[in-house]
Amino acid sequence: MTELTVAKTRHRDHWVLALTGELDVLSCPQVRRALDELLAEEEPHAIIDITGLKFCDVAGLRLFVTGTGRFFEAGGWLRLQGVCGTLLRLAELLASRSVLSFADDHTPTALPDAH
Repeated sequence: MTELTVAKTRHRDHWVLALTGELDVLSCPQVRRALDELLAEEEPHAIIDITGLKFCDVAGLRLFVTGTGRFFEAGGWLRLQGVCGTLLRLAELLASRSVLSFADDHTPTALPDAH
């Protein structure tokens, strides 16, 4: 098992959380804590860059879905970047893809459109 690392970087008016390693039921609390910190801000905006993930299970996908809702309810937005075909397929199978938002993979620090 590869440990998960979470790197938080500020870009203009949003944050980028870069995840590296494996995101599963055991490592989800680490990402949840990082998201909770960002949710404490007024109008939180964040991109989760998952380009460096080697593995993401259903618990990780569930975390992205619930995080998207929590950010929206707080008046902000949460986007995913670097999503591979496997995770997209999993989201489609679980009917979660319509809930998730995706950032432009070619411009990792570009500000996505507002909700």
